[in-house]
Amino acid sequence: MKLKILRSAIAVLIVLCCATPLFAQLTISGPKAAFAGDLVTLSVNIDSDCGLPNAGNVVWNVIPNDITEGKYHVCNDGKTLVFASRLPGTYHFIVAANDGGTVTQVMHKVENVELVPPVPEPTPTPGPVPTPEPDPGPKPLPDPDYVTLGQWAADKAKELVKSSAFDREKKALAEAFLTTTKLIEDGTLTTGESARTKQRDNARKYLASVSHQSAENWAAWDLELAKKLAEFNLDDVAKIGNVYKEIGKALAAVPVSENPQVRPASRSVWRYNTRSMSPCENGQCAL
Repeated sequence: MKLKILRSAIAVLIVLCCATPLFAQLTISGPKAAFAGDLVTLSVNIDSDCGLPNAGNVVWNVIPNDITEGKYHVCNDGKTLVFASRLPGTYHFIVAANDGGTVTQVMHKVENVELVPPVPEPTPTPGPVPTPEPDPGPKPLPDPDYVTLGQWAADKAKELVKSSAFDREKKALAEAFLTTTKLIEDGTLTTGESARTKQRDNARKYLASVSHQSAENWAAWDLELAKKLAEFNLDDVAKIGNVYKEIGKALAAVPVSENPQVRPASRSVWRYNTRSMSPCENGQCAL
């Protein structure tokens, strides 16, 4: 008997609950502002033991309707509305729900604002393009320090030439340089080319008077001397004469070798004497 009374009481409470108007429980959740063009999703919420009314009992209305038609869609059995519009403005979303006797409605407002693009910073105006300095061209070669150059040649001879006849060979080569110098000073040789040609002839002749191997013994020294002379401005015969004089004097002053060594013949030395491999194309070689 008591169980029947309890069941009857529960049924009465349910009927009373479901008959309660929905106004206090019906709400719309979603953003209140959005950028124009962004997607807005709104949802119907209700707190009731009776649950949400059927889809047929939930009606959405959007104001202004003339510019929102086709821009929203109701789904999820009427519980959800999806909206998007590129037109900025204030949009009102109204939901009306019928619980079977009482119609309840609630409104939700969304501000659809225009996204203002950032103002770009002003682009600085480039200044005038600087005019490049004219190409000064290759740096002119300096004049040689004749005494220093002569001493360099003598030191290189002691370093590079290994010959049992070193003393006689350096004396003969010194005489060749000094002989060419006299021909320049007395006006017999008037051009740089004639002076270089005469020096090569004199050097070969004077060294050959010592031995047929002597020119080969001095080939490496001759190569280094040609490289060194190419670093200086020897553009007239007078400068060449000054160089030859100091080289001759410095070679003549080299003391006799106490422990002369025989410089072995090598193919590399002969290759330097050939036209295809020689760096003496500018005529700087003395031999």
